[in-house]
Amino acid sequence: MTASPPSTADLHPGYPYREQTDHDDDIPNRRYVCPYIAAKVDPITGEPRVLGRADKEAPTYDEGPLHATEVSDNDDMEEEVGEYPFGENAYLDPNFLEAMGTIADRGLASEGLRLVQLDGEKRFLRQWETRLKRRERAIHVKRTDYIRSKEKMDRKQTDVYHRLRGAKAASRLAPLLPDRNGQPGMSFPSPTRPYNKPDERTRRTGACHWCGRNRLDMHQGRDCEDPHTRCRMQAPGRCVVPDHHGNYYSHIDAELCPYNGNNNGIMARSEHA
Repeated sequence: MTASPPSTADLHPGYPYREQTDHDDDIPNRRYVCPYIAAKVDPITGEPRVLGRADKEAPTYDEGPLHATEVSDNDDMEEEVGEYPFGENAYLDPNFLEAMGTIADRGLASEGLRLVQLDGEKRFLRQWETRLKRRERAIHVKRTDYIRSKEKMDRKQTDVYHRLRGAKAASRLAPLLPDRNGQPGMSFPSPTRPYNKPDERTRRTGACHWCGRNRLDMHQGRDCEDPHTRCRMQAPGRCVVPDHHGNYYSHIDAELCPYNGNNNGIMARSEHA
């Protein structure tokens, strides 16, 4: 008995796949694994890719990105070209499409597709910028209203304080307020004064900025064991020791800082720490 002839079933996976040949010079110069290849767009990223299949029953294999291949030609005009107008308008031009069909270069078509996608992305970014500018204008208006309202509130508070100061409110009320555990029932904080940095002459004397002592023990400002001395000397109504000072947290001892480390939200930042 003679052997059965081999199967003649068609293995070609169909459009858009093409069988690889030695004349596939319009795709990147590399050896692909599968005998059938196709140029398709990734459905998730939109990136043009080279896809391969062994036959119509085999799964799809990603062979890598699709790019235009380099061409060695001394007679060109590329040095005179600033940009390539292969965007959305070009792909609506029949002459451009006819020329692209004549060249029949899948890699060149993939780069044009990328420029079409970039046109859409630029349009989206312009719309994004417009929305941001609209929000920035609205925020600027609200910020202006906030500043005006805050200044108006500060002026009203200053006027009230001025009238209370003229009426000697603290002097008249403090002696009459009941004590709480031996302490006054209401405290009247001292006014906040500006934080004065020492001048160059003071710095040259060698005295510690925080405790005022001469640096006989050669300690640096960040090593001062009693930095809250300046809080007592300056009496600014708040703690003036920065939180990054080495001994800032010594204010846990109430006797060290008259303000118990409270900076009223105004933290001093200086080279002395």
